[in-house]
Amino acid sequence: MTIVALQQEDSGSARATTSKQAARAVDPRNGHVEQNPVIEGCEFVYENTDLVRVDDDGVEAAAEYIHHKMLCESYSPRTWRAHPLHIMPDDTKSLHDPANVRVLDWIFLISSLNFSFWSEREGTEARYGVKWQESWTDTRPKVFTGYWSLVAALNRALSEGIPIIDPKFYADKEACPDELIAHVFRRAPQSEEDIPLLQERINIMRENGRILCEQFGGSFAGFIDAFHARHSKPGTALDLVKMVTVTFPSFRDETVFEGRRVCIWKRAQILVAELWAAFFPDVSSEGWTSSISPATHPISPPSALSDKPTRSTSSSPQTINGENNSNPSTSASTTSTSLPHPLFPGPRGPAIGSLTMFADYRVPQVLHHLRILQYSPALERMLREYAYLANGSKEEVALRAGSVLAVERVREAIERRVAVRNSMMGGEKTEGKRGDAPESERGGNIEVSSVLIDFYLWDLAKRVESGAERIEGIETAEVLPAHRTRSIWY
Repeated sequence: MTIVALQQEDSGSARATTSKQAARAVDPRNGHVEQNPVIEGCEFVYENTDLVRVDDDGVEAAAEYIHHKMLCESYSPRTWRAHPLHIMPDDTKSLHDPANVRVLDWIFLISSLNFSFWSEREGTEARYGVKWQESWTDTRPKVFTGYWSLVAALNRALSEGIPIIDPKFYADKEACPDELIAHVFRRAPQSEEDIPLLQERINIMRENGRILCEQFGGSFAGFIDAFHARHSKPGTALDLVKMVTVTFPSFRDETVFEGRRVCIWKRAQILVAELWAAFFPDVSSEGWTSSISPATHPISPPSALSDKPTRSTSSSPQTINGENNSNPSTSASTTSTSLPHPLFPGPRGPAIGSLTMFADYRVPQVLHHLRILQYSPALERMLREYAYLANGSKEEVALRAGSVLAVERVREAIERRVAVRNSMMGGEKTEGKRGDAPESERGGNIEVSSVLIDFYLWDLAKRVESGAERIEGIETAEVLPAHRTRSIWY
């Protein structure tokens, strides 16, 4: 295999990494017995372009930094429930309870529309934003931008009595006309632009709603039932991703690169990761009882969700910058538990380690900042000049493929680090043990997945962008502009 060396204009040089080195090995611990086809396609792109390289030294340094931070911050799938805009499942009830069916529909619609939030007016009040409230229980006004504008818009509609997450409703052009959907996504008073690709979002709502109504009884819960029936319960996260991409064309994030089909499946994988985290069993207690009792639940769904009413210090409107489409608040790991996952009750469980990172435009930016990715001089110039990269172009596909393989390399480096520490501890698993681990790294039982790394990197990118955090202790590169591609895929 030929390695294409990366030529740089400065005196530094990136250590080129082949895609085969970046490929994932079988991981029996996570039930990974089948390679995600996303990996194979990204390997092919990586081998046949010289625009993006994975830097070995950057991977090692960043892996240590990321692992330390994740341990300190105790990332867990249950962290998904900590965000004030999320609607919570009820662990005390079955997956088919109306409250949980609504959560499934809510997550599905958000994942269906989770794309293209970047703005030419980034950093100003003129960019598209949605004015709602701090949380379900805090009515102080707040303006949300980026990804969170989508969540806020749907929540606002629900609070106004519009059943926008019901597939039977949004599939019906008479009950839910285009004008009503446009109203749901109406911009904040100070915004000077509307949500990007509004008509494409409406088309996706119609198509996905129709599919659910015609084939799955009018709810995403019906789709989950079909998934369980198809796999006789043992289906994994990757199995669910594949079924999503086969069933819903708008999740089929694929391209043809030099005559070969390349799957990236960004939103399909996010959908499954969201479901996995949202319904992850509470490992802090026995059985299926939530750590938050229903009586003291901090997030009560609005009355629009059921027949019965079932999270700043300033009272002035605020803006939160949340652009990107990976769900940023979802902090997920493959934390081991003997409790069955309701969506993946089979003996293999979710096998979440089979999923890759979610290739968008924000995570590649922070991967370059961490010196995990290196760009060719030509690509770097394009980014600095805010050049538009067409969907499917060589540059755009190379950025996404390189990002997938880069996170795989980081995951592998973290696993090596854990193995070394385990060896020093006499072969025992040290993640989550109090033992002799450094005080700053005594955290939860974390088995790192690419999903978890992606969520952490997205959060980190937003904190760095806002100035809330600076990366210290490792060498970083200048923060380049995120690449600009307008599409429904991310």
